[in-house]
Amino acid sequence: MAKKRENKTWYYWQNPNDKKWYILAFVNGQGSCSLRRWEAKTGDSLPKQVIKGGDWQDKFAEYLYGTSFRIHLSHQPNLEKDCKSRLPHEVLLEIKEQITQLHISLSLILLDC
Repeated sequence: MAKKRENKTWYYWQNPNDKKWYILAFVNGQGSCSLRRWEAKTGDSLPKQVIKGGDWQDKFAEYLYGTSFRIHLSHQPNLEKDCKSRLPHEVLLEIKEQITQLHISLSLILLDC
């Protein structure tokens, strides 16, 4: 039996080329998949990528390797309406709170606590 694919998910990801951190939203829908990116510090939007045919899990798999961490949002914003130019303030705050906790957890692991 094939594993059920998620239609929408969020990640905190470090670009291996520029070493900057980004917030990513992956979406499957209506025969295509998309990737939306925002700068993690500012929440400013970057160009959207759309690929016809396939799931984001296959078409954007390179973003899931290296330094990437799953983000869980309490409320899924409308990406077209609410997040086109930048992430809404409340979404960015929720993400930054998770990122802070992630950094604390990673620091404790590195310190072997």
